[in-house]
Amino acid sequence: MVHTTKDAQYVLEGLHTLVRKQMEMWNVPGLALAIVKDGEVIMAEGFGYRNVEQKLLVTPTTLFAIGSCTKAFTAMAAAQLIDEDKIEWDSPVRTYFPDFEMYDPMAAERITMRDMLCHRTGLPRHDNM
Repeated sequence: MVHTTKDAQYVLEGLHTLVRKQMEMWNVPGLALAIVKDGEVIMAEGFGYRNVEQKLLVTPTTLFAIGSCTKAFTAMAAAQLIDEDKIEWDSPVRTYFPDFEMYDPMAAERITMRDMLCHRTGLPRHDNM
C-alpha cells in the first residue's frame, strides 16, 4: 500500500525494523500503523497478531479497543480547534453546545471546555460505574 520513491521505501523498511524491535521489547502482540501526509495515507500496515492463540494477523483495518486513549484524542481535537480560533479553553461549554444541561443550572452556565477536558465537572462516567 506504499506509493513512494526508493529513498522513502528505504526509510519505511527501517521503520518496519524499528516497529518489530519495539514490539518485541515491549511484548506487544500486534498493532496497526498508518502514516498520513497532506491528508493522504502513504502507508497503512498491520504488524503481529490481533489474536495470538488463533494466529490472526493484524491488518490495516483491524479495530482495536483503545479505552482511555479517547480522552487524549478528544483533548487533541479540542486543542486543534483552539489553535484555529474556533473555540476557547475558558469559554462556557454552552457557547458551543447551547442545549448542554446539568442538574445544577448554574454549573451548566459556567462549565468551560477546560473544565470538561480536566474531568472536573462532576459528570458521571458514561458507563454508569
